[in-house]
Amino acid sequence: MTQPQQPNALLAHPTVQRVIRRTAGELAGRSDFASDDFADIVGALRVLVGIRLQSFDAARSGLHTYATHIARSAAATLIKSRHRAKRRGDFSSRSFEDLPPDPNGDARCAETISEADAARRRGADVRDPIDDLITRRSIDEIVAKLHPDLVIVVRVLREDAPAAAADRLGISRHRMRVLIAELREHFRRGGLGH
Repeated sequence: MTQPQQPNALLAHPTVQRVIRRTAGELAGRSDFASDDFADIVGALRVLVGIRLQSFDAARSGLHTYATHIARSAAATLIKSRHRAKRRGDFSSRSFEDLPPDPNGDARCAETISEADAARRRGADVRDPIDDLITRRSIDEIVAKLHPDLVIVVRVLREDAPAAAADRLGISRHRMRVLIAELREHFRRGGLGH
C-alpha cells in the first residue's frame, strides 16, 4: 500500500474540483433540486467527498476514477436525504402569507386579494361555482345510468388510484384499464371529456 495523501490536498486538486462541480451541476438540473441550490450542493459534496478521500489509494485506482465514484455516491446520499426530508416534512419553505404582518400596519399579501385572483396569478384554472354544480350534476346523472358494477368501480376510483382500485376489487389491472376506457366512453357520450 502506498503512503496515504493528505485529504485536503486531494480535495483542492483540480481533477477533484472538476468532478465535484460536474456532479453538482447534474444534481442542480434535477427536478428535486433548484438551480439556486448549486452552491449548497457543491459545499455538501465537498464535505462528503473530502471524508471519503481519506481512503484514496493511488495503487488501486486513478484519482479521477475514485473521485467520480465517491462523488456519485455522495450525490445519491444527497438525493436520498432530500427525499427523506420531503417525506418527513422537514423540507422548509415559507409562504409570504405566513410572514408576520408589517409593523407599520400594512395588510398581509393574502388579505389583499381574493382566492380567485390568487389562483389566476398562480396560473391555476379558476372554476365558477355554478359550472362546478352543473358538472357535478352531469356526472351524477351519467353515473345513475351506469350498470351497477360500473357504479362500484366509479366509487372505488374516487378513493384510490387505478392500480389500488384493481387490487381492492380483486380484478387485474388490465381489466381495470378496460373498465376505465368504458367509463370514459360513457362520460364522453354524456357530454363530458373530449
